[in-house]
Amino acid sequence: MIPMTLDVASKRGKRIVLYGAMHTGKTKIAIGFSEALEYSKYNVLACTNNINKRDGPTQIVSNGTLAFPAHCIDVNNPEEILYLIDEKYKSGEPIDVVVISEANFYDHRLVQVVKKITDINSEHPVLAIIEGIHLTFRNDIFGPMGKLIEISDEAYRSQGYCTAHKDGERCSDADARYNARVLKIDETGFDPLFDELAVFYKKNKDGKTELVKGFKFAPYFDETLRTEPKKDEDANFGYVNVCKKCMKLPGKDLCADLMDFIQKENGAANKKLISNYFNNHSASKYIGSALEFLVNEHRAVFDNGKISPTMYIQDPGSEMFIPRPGQNYPKVDYENKLKEVYSFSENGFIEIAI
Repeated sequence: MIPMTLDVASKRGKRIVLYGAMHTGKTKIAIGFSEALEYSKYNVLACTNNINKRDGPTQIVSNGTLAFPAHCIDVNNPEEILYLIDEKYKSGEPIDVVVISEANFYDHRLVQVVKKITDINSEHPVLAIIEGIHLTFRNDIFGPMGKLIEISDEAYRSQGYCTAHKDGERCSDADARYNARVLKIDETGFDPLFDELAVFYKKNKDGKTELVKGFKFAPYFDETLRTEPKKDEDANFGYVNVCKKCMKLPGKDLCADLMDFIQKENGAANKKLISNYFNNHSASKYIGSALEFLVNEHRAVFDNGKISPTMYIQDPGSEMFIPRPGQNYPKVDYENKLKEVYSFSENGFIEIAI
């Protein structure tokens, strides 16, 4: 059970991680702690990030109702937290508590930052409160959250109820740990042989629960990060809390089959081989999109007309396994900002992101 109060004196150097699906109260709890601790005259450094365009760069916000002043941190440079703590210390305002919101968006180096600020042998260790979503819409570990949970002193998973419409009523399973991404059918189309309908319940502006239709589950190879619009009515996608039984991920098997084939060919896979092998696959029309995803996510490498599996090594800085630099990265002319393009069909291609 999540504690109602925190004794900073006894928890210096501790790491508390609040994790779970969206809309389960993680940020609200973090803001509650921040307000209570600041009121108790502790110095609190709250951190938002430059990925969150919805709530702005100066505050942590929970469902648009609760907010707390925060510093905006570049997710690719979590060391900025160290600089801020150092500046406060030099100015005579040593930080007692660091609150990091949406830790899932950060570079894996955040793990080392958290270790450093909570080092009990340092001159002024802080209490770190970290909140974030631990799984992507694909049910993969989200950013550094897996390692942060592993090194935590206290970890609390918040839960919600499944909002999916099932067998004529709301599922309401109490273990809705998944954030299913859903797309508007009117804007993205619907393939009855591939797509899965998403029917769910959601509160409207009046606070009443209503049944929502006209959506489908996003495919596994959909882009990883989508910037949420400020207004729900402007969104062509959204997220739904669902349980394991109600979760759907069309295209996951296709990506797994492609990776198996690429690994089996061990660097010899090309357009002809892949097209011939997957010619009768039920989702063959999505091969181009799936391969683009695998390459841009660095799960596979496209180079000189061939696709090969990515080799991974352990990064000593983040303690995570990352793609090996050098020959296993795509060869791109960075000076002239060129992209390699590998056509699979008239409208399907792979772009190597720069």
